[in-house]
Amino acid sequence: MYSLSRLMRGALPPRTSLLIFEMFDDHHALVVFEPDGGEAQQVQLFDLDRGVAMATAPMTAVVSDLAVSPDASQVAITAATVDGEPGVVTVLTLPGLDPVASTTQPGDVELPPGASWYSTSVWVDNETLAIGSTSGRIALWRPATDEVVKHLNDPPGADVGQVGAVLAITADGQTLVAADLFPDGSHGSGVMAFDLTTGSPKWARPVRANPTLVLDDRNQRVIAQEAGPGSSRAFTYDLSTGERLETIYDTQHGTLCNMTVTADSRRLLMTSCNDASVGEWALDGATPAGPALSEPGWMTGWNLWDFGTQVAMYDPGGQLHLRGLSTDALVPAPDGLNLDAWSWFLSDGRLMNVFPARDQVVVYDANLANPIRFAADIPDQPNAMAWSRDGSVLVVGAGDNDDIVVIDVPGQREKYRLHTGNRRSLGLDVTPDGSRLFAGSDSEVAAVFDLSTGERVGSLTGVANTTVSPDGTLVAGSSFDGTITFWSTRTFQRVGQPLSGSTSFSNSIQFTFDGRLLITSGLDNTQRIWDVATRRQIGPEIPVEEWTVAIAADSARIAFNHADGVRLMDIDRDRLRAAACRVAARELTQDEWRQYIGGTPAQMCASVAVTGLSLTSTPD
Repeated sequence: MYSLSRLMRGALPPRTSLLIFEMFDDHHALVVFEPDGGEAQQVQLFDLDRGVAMATAPMTAVVSDLAVSPDASQVAITAATVDGEPGVVTVLTLPGLDPVASTTQPGDVELPPGASWYSTSVWVDNETLAIGSTSGRIALWRPATDEVVKHLNDPPGADVGQVGAVLAITADGQTLVAADLFPDGSHGSGVMAFDLTTGSPKWARPVRANPTLVLDDRNQRVIAQEAGPGSSRAFTYDLSTGERLETIYDTQHGTLCNMTVTADSRRLLMTSCNDASVGEWALDGATPAGPALSEPGWMTGWNLWDFGTQVAMYDPGGQLHLRGLSTDALVPAPDGLNLDAWSWFLSDGRLMNVFPARDQVVVYDANLANPIRFAADIPDQPNAMAWSRDGSVLVVGAGDNDDIVVIDVPGQREKYRLHTGNRRSLGLDVTPDGSRLFAGSDSEVAAVFDLSTGERVGSLTGVANTTVSPDGTLVAGSSFDGTITFWSTRTFQRVGQPLSGSTSFSNSIQFTFDGRLLITSGLDNTQRIWDVATRRQIGPEIPVEEWTVAIAADSARIAFNHADGVRLMDIDRDRLRAAACRVAARELTQDEWRQYIGGTPAQMCASVAVTGLSLTSTPD
C-alpha cells in the first residue's frame, strides 16, 4: 500500500494543510488544501500514478464537501455557511476544474451570529444535484441550465424537521436520505427519507440518529450513528419504512467518525475519531437471528423449550401452542393452557403450570399427558416465580407485598410462607438442588433463604432481580441502573467484574444451561447476550417486544419475541465460528472474537482463504 503523504510530497505547495481527500477512481483524487498564512483554500485534481497535480482551482469560501458526478465529468464543491452568509455550491468540470455554474443553498440562513454550518450536496444523476440548507429546505438543481427542478421539504414540515446537512442518495436515484436538525435546533437528531419522484417524505416521522450515515443499497438499509454525543455505535433502519432493524455496528474504539460502503456494496468501513482505527464489516452475511417461527403478535416465555424439538408459544389470543422445529408443525398444547397460567418446561421435559386464579398447580409428563393437579394457596397476582431444576421446589412471590410461598411439589403442600421485609419481589431464583432461594426486590435488596429451614441467611445489596448459574455457584443480580453483578451463592461475596452497558433495569436475566452465556432484556426492550467468563457483550443488541426468552436445553439456540413474531437464534459456538469465518474471509481479530464468539481468542479460521481488505499503513 502506498503512503499518501509520500506520493503528494512535492505536489502540494510547502507549508500547507490537507483538509479533504476524495478518490473517485483508482488513479485520481481530489484534494482541498489550505496554505499557511491565511491564503484561500484550493481544490486540486491529483494523479495518483504519477504523483502530480493535473489542475488547481482557487476557492473563495471554506469548503465543506466534494461530490463527483456519476460519470466523473463534474465535481460539486459545497462551501460552508459562515457569519450569516448562505453556503455556495459551485460545479467545476473534470479534469480541467473549469467553472460550470454556482448557486446558493435554498432558504434563509437559520444560525446564531458567528456560527458556521457544514453540509453536503449529492448528485441525483449526471445532470441534477441535490442541495440542502440550514433551513431544512432541499433543492434539486441542474447546473447546465442553472434551474431548480424540484423543492423538497419546502417549507419544512412540522413532522419532518430541518433535515438538510447531510444528504445521501440510493444507487437508483429514487430515494434521498437527509439528516441534521430538528425544529428545536438540536443537532444530530433526525434522519428522513424522501421519494424523489413525488418529493414527499417516505417515513411517518424522522428517526432519532446522528447525521453520520451511509446507505446500504444491497440490503435497502440506512446505517446511521446512534443519537447523542460520542457514540461508537451505528443503528440500521429499513429504507422504505424507517423502522429500526436488529443489526447494530459498534466500532468499540470510541466515537464513530465516518462510514463508507465499498464499491461492491459488500463491506462497511467505520473509522474512529479517537484512535484512528478502521473497523471492517461484511454487509452480505447472515443476520444474527433466523426467520420468524410465527406471525406478529405471538410470543414465547421463560424456559418454554423442551428437550430441543419444540418451542412453546402463545398465539395473539393467549392460547399456548407447540412448534416442532424439525417438522415445522404447530400443534395446540393441552387444553386450558393460556396466559392465565405461568408455564415452563422442567429439565426432564415435564411441563409445569401454575394457575393463580384457581389456586392450582398442574404438571404434565414429558409427553404432555397424564396431568397431576393439586391445590395450593397462590397469591392472586404473583410477580415472580422460580423452581428447582427437578421441579421439586416451586416458589411464588406476591405482586403487592413481600410474601413468598414455597411449595413442595411432590408432597403437594405448602412448605413455607416467607417474608423478606424488602417490599415486593421482582426476581426469584432457586439453586439447582433446591437448597437456597435468592429473592430480589424493588428495594434493591435480595434476601437469601435456606430452604431446608426457611431461615434467612443473607442479603445481596443493589439487586432487584436474580438468576442462579446452572452449577449453583454464582448468582447474577440486576439493579435498576442496568448494572449486573455476580455473587457467590455460598459466601454472598461479589465475584469478578460487573456487566455494564445495559441502559435500564433487566427484567429478564437467564444463564444458558451450559453456564457460558447470560441473556438479559428489560425496560429498554433490548436483548443482550453476555460472555460470563470475560464479562463482555457478544454481538449487537437485539430489539425485542417482550422480555422473556426460551433457551434450548443444549444451549445452542434461543427463541425470543420480536416485532414480527417469535424469532430463532443460533448461539452454538462452533456454528458461530464457522459463520464468522465465512463472512470475514480471514482470521478474526481479538476484539471481533470477544464481541461475536466470547471466551479466550484463538486461531479458528486457518482453513479459510483470506481475501479480505488489508488495512495497513506505510510510514513516511
